[in-house]
Amino acid sequence: MKNLLSIGVTRHIGLTLALNLVGMVWTSFAVSKYPTICAECLLEKKITITITDATVYDLVGLLRREYKIPISFIDSGEREKITLDYKDASLKNVLENVMSQAPSYRFKTIDERLLIYNNLPKYSLISDITIKNEKRFFATLYYLQELKKQFSEFSNLITFPPLIMADIDAPVYSDVVSVKGKNIILEHFVQLLGLNPRVYFTITTVNQRLVFDLADVDLSDYEKNISVSKFLLEKKTTITITDATVYDLVELLRREYKIPISFIDSGEREKITLDLKDVSLKTVLENVISKAPSYRFKTNNGKLILYNNQTRYNRIINVSDAFGIERVRATQHYISQLRQKYAEFENLKFIPNLIGTNLSIYSQIVYLRGRRTILEHLLQLVESNPRVVFSILKTITGQEELSFEEVSDE
Repeated sequence: MKNLLSIGVTRHIGLTLALNLVGMVWTSFAVSKYPTICAECLLEKKITITITDATVYDLVGLLRREYKIPISFIDSGEREKITLDYKDASLKNVLENVMSQAPSYRFKTIDERLLIYNNLPKYSLISDITIKNEKRFFATLYYLQELKKQFSEFSNLITFPPLIMADIDAPVYSDVVSVKGKNIILEHFVQLLGLNPRVYFTITTVNQRLVFDLADVDLSDYEKNISVSKFLLEKKTTITITDATVYDLVELLRREYKIPISFIDSGEREKITLDLKDVSLKTVLENVISKAPSYRFKTNNGKLILYNNQTRYNRIINVSDAFGIERVRATQHYISQLRQKYAEFENLKFIPNLIGTNLSIYSQIVYLRGRRTILEHLLQLVESNPRVVFSILKTITGQEELSFEEVSDE
């Protein structure tokens, strides 16, 4: 363990505040920089929700995104479907209904953390693994490694690969945590969350493998993950362009400022004029959006994108058989599934350029996972390499062409 882990202790300064925020309560005697969590407050939180023929994981994603509830989840793999129609109901009542419709799941609180989990005996096995005062990044890798050694029931457990390539200075990975010796495995998973109330874990089933992932709910701009996307948005730029398309600007940002920004063409050919000196990239993009309202920009898992603000990119699709394979095969498989499911994408084509330096781009391993929006899946295709971006450009014949490139950092 000493060879793997870099031992260290982080001391936090407590704040004396009284604040209720999404079921999280600051106490006057806190010894952590984070608010303590009130699980009962989360369960009493009033929500309005209507979903039809959805999976339990769909519900979990909705609770995290729309209600900022840091709920951890362990997939049962059963794909039970649920239907809910609630107005101003407590989260506890909603979850009780979910359990009645999806009996392979349970919900409970452990150390003031809320979980929906697969009700299998293996999660109640006793693990004797101890980790003291380690960054969550190292602690998680070590714990999962030891768990696989101790229990054959977890031989198919793997970490979600971006955990391996993570910015370990981001709060979700850098917080110091401890795992306290002999205890049931489910409680150890909770201990990996530490004191940060926004962090949750997810275990999904992908191609008969259990994939462990960490993330945090997005409560404020200040507390978003410290990532390459934040650095890029703060990057100072000087831009002067006249009567140019949005794609002209994207090309300029890639070539001159080495900014790895992905792009989805709206096809509107809106023209923009910018004359900005020493301003942040965020300011530049906000100006673009005001002049070309068919576009939006956002960041997701450290990737920056300027994209066509059409509702079709928010549609949900469940991807299979595209986890841990080469980018070229994953993209071909994904586009095929997308065109079969949604008629709006029948004109989307992917023709890889497998010549010269492009070859390495297409051979890189990517990890498309689970039920996500189409925009999220497209970003997953470039997630494994911080310099790789994608573009979807609309031709004069109405065809949409997807391509990849690597933005030089020299």
